[in-house]
Amino acid sequence: MPKSLEVEPVSGSPQFTQEQIEAIIKSIYNGVIAINQKGVVTIFNPTAERILGIAARDALGRHIEEVIPDSGLYKVLQTGEAQLYQKQRVGDALVVTNRATVVQNGKLIGAISVFEDITQLEQMADELDHVKQLKATLEDVIENPYEGIIVVDKNGLVTMINDTYLNIVGRKREEVLGTHISLINENCNLPQVLKTGEPTLVDYCSVRDQGLITMRVPITRDGEMIGAFGKTLFTDINMAKVLSDKLNKLEKKLDFYREEYGRIYSSAFGFEDIIGQSDMINSLKNMALRVAPSVSTVLITGESGTGKELFAHAIHRTSDRRKERFVKVNCAAIPDNLLESELFGYAEGAFTGAKKGGKPGKFELANRGTIFLDEIGDMPLAMQAKLLRVLQDREIERVGGIEPVYVDVRVIAATNRNVEELVEKGEFREDLYYRLNIIELNIPPLREHMEDLALLVESLIAKLNIKLKKEIQGIDQEAVALLQKYHWPGNIRELENMLEVAINMTEGGILECDDFPYIMKKTKMDQAESGVTLSNAKASTEKQLIMDALKQSGDDKKKAAAILAIHPSALYRKLKKYGIK
Repeated sequence: MPKSLEVEPVSGSPQFTQEQIEAIIKSIYNGVIAINQKGVVTIFNPTAERILGIAARDALGRHIEEVIPDSGLYKVLQTGEAQLYQKQRVGDALVVTNRATVVQNGKLIGAISVFEDITQLEQMADELDHVKQLKATLEDVIENPYEGIIVVDKNGLVTMINDTYLNIVGRKREEVLGTHISLINENCNLPQVLKTGEPTLVDYCSVRDQGLITMRVPITRDGEMIGAFGKTLFTDINMAKVLSDKLNKLEKKLDFYREEYGRIYSSAFGFEDIIGQSDMINSLKNMALRVAPSVSTVLITGESGTGKELFAHAIHRTSDRRKERFVKVNCAAIPDNLLESELFGYAEGAFTGAKKGGKPGKFELANRGTIFLDEIGDMPLAMQAKLLRVLQDREIERVGGIEPVYVDVRVIAATNRNVEELVEKGEFREDLYYRLNIIELNIPPLREHMEDLALLVESLIAKLNIKLKKEIQGIDQEAVALLQKYHWPGNIRELENMLEVAINMTEGGILECDDFPYIMKKTKMDQAESGVTLSNAKASTEKQLIMDALKQSGDDKKKAAAILAIHPSALYRKLKKYGIK
């Protein structure tokens, strides 16, 4: 130690040598730094090295401000005022230090700093504050006025209990703490939880004639059970009934939305709903049944109102995708500027007013299912090119998006236009037509399978009776014959409309010719134009009625005569007259 730091020994006390003093300074747990009257470091012990991360050889002989800027020790030397219990951050360490001047024989010869690393102590203090906060929070949680809470140790002795539980069992806290739970509540199953280690999440028990819904769970630490925790979910059983009623209402709402979702995105019709027994219709149904399990694209063509959508529904319902969505898109009903986002969706921020998070398009909604593109012949050419890419690559890209999305979709398209003519005019892409026309179903107009008209009328009357809340029993044969003479440019849709008008206007229970004034008028005009006489019309109608009766009776002439309400002999004469075998 430099002589400037030596002190005169007290009379009668042992005197330490300089080596002993240096050994003591090096051995103590505190950091020690000393400077002379010029601020030069004269002592820098090993503890100071460890705490500050500075080697003694780099500190000794240098000014203190060079070694530890703003250390405060030089200020003590200048002012002569001591600094006690000062906290200071040095690197990653937090230290508390005492700084004082060194005086010998009344003369200032330097200053000394003795400090200690309190980083760990500070962390422990922070952790202790955190534990105190957790304890306060836990106490607030336990003292919940709406739930009774109790905690027992592994021996079943009560260690914690809140006021609500005390009120339930009618006890005071000093009577309960340290007492076995069975003496507090004989119906409590916490001892069983301690025995088995199995939680009871929902249970019913009765305490002092009060019904309670409770839960009990074990408390474990390091894999060992150290106690159990119990609480009442409801202090009044009526609260549980209220919650049950709310859950039931929510479940009913959920069922309703499930049904609505299923109704919107499911096929509504099967092949049994396609009415007709003609060779033409049976052949189409058989063909559609064969292609239904396939993933191939289907193009359904035919005039408006022939039932193209019915076939699309039936194909999906019979396919392997029947449990997935059936998504319908009317390409003619959506404005051209919205069609792309409707089919392929859009990304967030794609345009003003776009939903946050974007929106999936119909192709994404139909993933793993079927998409039905109705009126495909009216799709703009620009969209046709994008649809072609989807059919080729099975990938779509949202409007404003940057990443393609793979879709597994079976495509069924339909149109009432002649696509080949559209291709020739340049209004429909030829490559898209070939992509769509893998399997073609051409639905005939009603006028080409008029033998199915009677079955269609019967089915439509039953359907309209439900819709209109009527009880029409059927239609007479003359009215059927009248309907068979009409051209039906609107096909089955027009037939349904005509029947709805007739059912609304008729005064009887059987539809007759007079219930179809428009068709009667139109038929008469057509007959006048074609030169058909009333006599010929009657003969034609009579012949058709006889043929229908024979078909209905299985060629049993007696039964056919009964159906026509004429004598069998009269029927034989008419058979001969019209050459019916």
